[in-house]
Amino acid sequence: MKGIFTGVFYLVVCLGLGACSKMEVASDLSSSSRADQFCDSDSQSCQCIPGKIIFNEAGSYDFQVPPNCQTIVVKVWGAGGGAGGISTELGGTGGGGAYIHSSLSVRPNEKLEIIVASGGKAGVGDPTQASGGGGGGASAIARGAIPLLIAAGGAGGGGGGTSAGSAGGPAGISNGLDGQVASDATQGGGGLQDQGGSGGSGGGGSGSDGVDGNGGSGGTNLAQTPLGGDPGEGISIGGPGGSGNIAGGGGGGAGYFGGGGGGRALTGGAGGGGGSSLLSGEVITSETGQDRFAGGEDDEDYEELSGRGGLSVIGTLPDGRDISQSLDGTSGLIVISW
Repeated sequence: MKGIFTGVFYLVVCLGLGACSKMEVASDLSSSSRADQFCDSDSQSCQCIPGKIIFNEAGSYDFQVPPNCQTIVVKVWGAGGGAGGISTELGGTGGGGAYIHSSLSVRPNEKLEIIVASGGKAGVGDPTQASGGGGGGASAIARGAIPLLIAAGGAGGGGGGTSAGSAGGPAGISNGLDGQVASDATQGGGGLQDQGGSGGSGGGGSGSDGVDGNGGSGGTNLAQTPLGGDPGEGISIGGPGGSGNIAGGGGGGAGYFGGGGGGRALTGGAGGGGGSSLLSGEVITSETGQDRFAGGEDDEDYEELSGRGGLSVIGTLPDGRDISQSLDGTSGLIVISW
């Protein structure tokens, strides 16, 4: 269900600070002229009262620009791809999400849609050949049906076979990054600015190309199990991981244009390609995903683990228990200040 963040909150804050004296401002927050007609150049009620809001759970939300504010500063992280499933060997790690920091011109009291992407799911383990991880979804800020910014998602890792699966490509800015090649399968290509990334090939089946903003599927055979990891969702959707039996390829990451899915092979699945991003406004900085880590992790507003690709782990815990587990990619993050 879509959440909502309205201007009424800002009126309460404004009143609490003693800066606003016109109750009429709250009577029709959907109209920018309604608030502005009570302003004069010397009145505190005309000021944009500074604030910040953080969206750190996957989903779609309404955000209403506060009264008198004509610029917002946004930080957007895409979601991470899921790790490939484990056989006797590790699955490939998922790629990290992209990061965009930009200043956007807005209208006071207008509503924007905030879309925080979910991470791709991990592939499923199998004693012989495991399935690939799903690609991460793309986070975005949109005005109606028009996206203003898109931070792409990282790709899913290839499933483990007789050798380890290969890593999914991180999300990119201009172009997504390619996944890693496997010994007998080629990787998915990163999404571009004008088309989706190409699917990789392999003896067990080829990955599909990214289509528009959606990532391509990892090389798969739907009649075979285990099925690949589900894709992450957002303004566009990652590609599903390829099925097992023969080690599945990783799904492509979502974005402005999605990455291609990785090919599949007995020796291990190839990683999918990361998605590309869409920039607008006055861009302050942007950064591609860094392997399985999100771009912009050094930003002061970054919340730990956001936008990271999943990884596979085989080992022994301190209490002596053995562990063999592949992890999902983590959801994106959006921070808005004014």
